Order: sequence, then structure tokens, then C-alpha cells
Amino acid sequence: MSQPDEISTSPPKPKRRWYQFSLRTLLIFMLVCGVGLGFFGRKAEQVRRQRLAIAAIEKASGGVIWDFEWIPYPKKASDVARVPTVWRSLLGDDFFDKVVVVSIAHDAEMEYLKEFPDLKELDIQCSHEISDAGLNRLRDVPQLQVLTVGMCEQIHGSSLAKLKCLENLKSLDLTYLELHDDALEHLNALTQLKELNIVGDFSEEGLHKLRTALPNCAINAVVLKRPNESAPAPAP
Repeated sequence: MSQPDEISTSPPKPKRRWYQFSLRTLLIFMLVCGVGLGFFGRKAEQVRRQRLAIAAIEKASGGVIWDFEWIPYPKKASDVARVPTVWRSLLGDDFFDKVVVVSIAHDAEMEYLKEFPDLKELDIQCSHEISDAGLNRLRDVPQLQVLTVGMCEQIHGSSLAKLKCLENLKSLDLTYLELHDDALEHLNALTQLKELNIVGDFSEEGLHKLRTALPNCAINAVVLKRPNESAPAPAP
């Protein structure tokens, strides 16, 4: 007679199974990935548009300054080093750094200001190609803190009404423009100013009203002699 088969007492080997996730976990994972990819896509598009804006501004004799170059608040070397070099090599420095200063000399380039959401300072160069139409684009940079306006033939006292949209402006330099009392009325609205430089044939009353409207602003005013004012008589 044949011997009965021996019954194995060892436990069966467990079958290899794939990792299993609940539907809820899968949906959360997809949501996180979607948000991350969406952010990356928007940032990449912003960088692409900013590169085109910088190229157009530099082609028109303008220029930009990055946050790590800006003298008032330079970025620390440690902040730059926080981003791994491999990411900077793949995506470019402008993916992580910010343009904070722009210099412009034409109305056409003023349209590119909206591509710099971190812009702090704007230098409008001496030019006959900057007009009220260009100043209208200042509404695209309400975060601006410093503004310098060069000798622009098409900018007059009434043009300063365009500055009212700059609610965060701290420093304003208009020394290249020859202004009058009517221009001071538009400056009265810039109550957040800390420093103002102006040149013109202002009256004492006009300057008094300006200083009253801007009590926290250091106003440096150069008063030009009015044409109808006669020269003082020589001492006997």
C-alpha cells in the first residue's frame, strides 16, 4: 500500500499585493498635484512675459534692477543660496528673483509695467516721448514706493493728477520739472509721502498748503524767481 501524503503544516506564503489607496486619498493626491502644477504653470507664464518685457525695455534704452542688486533692500546672499543651484540652472534665475526697479523713456514701454508685480521704484528718464498717456499706466503698479520723473516736455502740472493711484508712494522726485502752484494741488492727495523734491515758481501760500496737507513729508522745494518780481534794489 502506498503511504498517505504528508499534510503540510507550514502556513501558506502570502501573495504579493499592490499598495491600495482609498478613493478619497487618490482624490486628495490629485488635487495637491493639480494645485502644484497650476502654480508652476502660472509662474512659468509670468516669467515668460517678464522676459519679453525686459527685452523690450532694454532695446528701447531702458533697464531693470533685480532685488539682489537694489541698494535700499538688497537680498542677502543666504536668501539666494536657499534655492538649489540645480533648480536655478533648469528654470533660470528670473524664476526666483524679482525685478524691483525699472527705468523707462517711452510711453510704449510703460505698458510693460504690469509684468512686474514686485516693482518698487520707477525712473522715468528725461524724454519728449513720455506723456499723460504713459502716466496712465501707473495704475498698473499701485505698489510703487519710489518715483523719479525726468525732464519730460509733455508732462506738466496737470499731469500729476495721474499719481493719485500710487497709494504706497513714499518718495517722489520732480526736480527736473518746472512746476507752479496748480501742480501742488495734485500733490496734496499723496498723504503717504515721506520725501518730496520739487522745483518751481511757488508762492508761500501754495507751499504752506502743501506742508499742511503733508505733515509727515520732508518737502525740499526750490523756489524760482517769478517773471513779474523785480530784482531787489541795491543797498546804498
